[in-house]
Amino acid sequence: MKLKFLRAICIAVLCSILVAGVWPFNPFRPNDTHWITDSGGLSFGTKGGILVSSRPLSAPLTSDEPIGSLEILFEPGSANNTNTFFSLSNHGNPGQLALRQYFDTLEVQHRIRDEQHQPAFVGIRNVFHPHKQRLITVASGIKGTAIYVDGMLANTTHHLALSAKDFSGQIVIGTSPESLSPWIGRLLGLAIYQQELTPSEVLDHYKIWIGNRASGMLKEAAALYTFDEGAGSIVHNRGTAGPSLIIPASFQVPHPRLLERPWTRVDTWRSYLSDLIINFAGFIPFGFFFCAWFSLRRPNSYATLKVIVFGAMISLTIETLQVYLPTRDSDLTDVIANTTGAAAGAVLHQWAVHASSRQHRDGVARWQKAINFLLYKVPGKPL
Repeated sequence: MKLKFLRAICIAVLCSILVAGVWPFNPFRPNDTHWITDSGGLSFGTKGGILVSSRPLSAPLTSDEPIGSLEILFEPGSANNTNTFFSLSNHGNPGQLALRQYFDTLEVQHRIRDEQHQPAFVGIRNVFHPHKQRLITVASGIKGTAIYVDGMLANTTHHLALSAKDFSGQIVIGTSPESLSPWIGRLLGLAIYQQELTPSEVLDHYKIWIGNRASGMLKEAAALYTFDEGAGSIVHNRGTAGPSLIIPASFQVPHPRLLERPWTRVDTWRSYLSDLIINFAGFIPFGFFFCAWFSLRRPNSYATLKVIVFGAMISLTIETLQVYLPTRDSDLTDVIANTTGAAAGAVLHQWAVHASSRQHRDGVARWQKAINFLLYKVPGKPL
């Protein structure tokens, strides 16, 4: 009877963990990207919006030369966002060039090799203010990479080492190409050039963007999007060689990671610590009750080890399923935290059993002492 009751508890705990791991189970989440009909542009909402290119933007033949530029005109919807809002991906390197909002700071990120390495980045503070238009220009040349805010130079660096190849590839706007990272705000213009823009050209272009966003001076861009269609699912390229942009019907991360490594995560420490605690604590009941069940079924059969292995398998299953869910991210940190939580639960059960057994032995010993005292020490009793 005890074994059946314990088995029911274990099944309930396991089902709860599985449901929590894949909830909400919605592989076809609507795309929260909408046209702004009054002033032009696209709006990315709180539920997650995405815009992708119909094909990769081609790189010039001299793709390794340090040359290329991009301009993006946007209006953030929140000062508390910490997500990627623009990226270019090329040759199996998602997010090789990315722009990320980190509260009020702009981060220009460049991934040199692969996901095993943290991307190099340059941060510029006091850029993002709710409902205030900004034009960000990134221009790369032989003297380094220059970053402009509203036509004015904000930073020059050799740290990013951008080449023409980095200004090519698949365009993803509104989220990270690898994980759920919904950005909130408005996108008003985008241009990508296969040449370095000079400071005077950057300032002239800023005046054009703030004006009507469709001047012929920008037609030199390989990809130019003024977002003046106002309806439909296609954003047409007004430049010379770039692809059209597509507004998908459903939100889906283009290149979701399987088991993202802890050292590649870019969320805040508070968010990371909160996620770690939740995943650790969530598996403690799993480890406790399954250790009790395994111990009752086959005593002295390495119940703790079985719980750790079983917990790791369940966690890996959940994280693999999360690759196919647009609202979840597959993360190696979660597997480590889940497995550690299961181990802690099993150790807690073993400690409770040991403490209960010791208390029982101590109680029996106290009763025996009391009986001996009554039999041999109390006056009138036989010695």
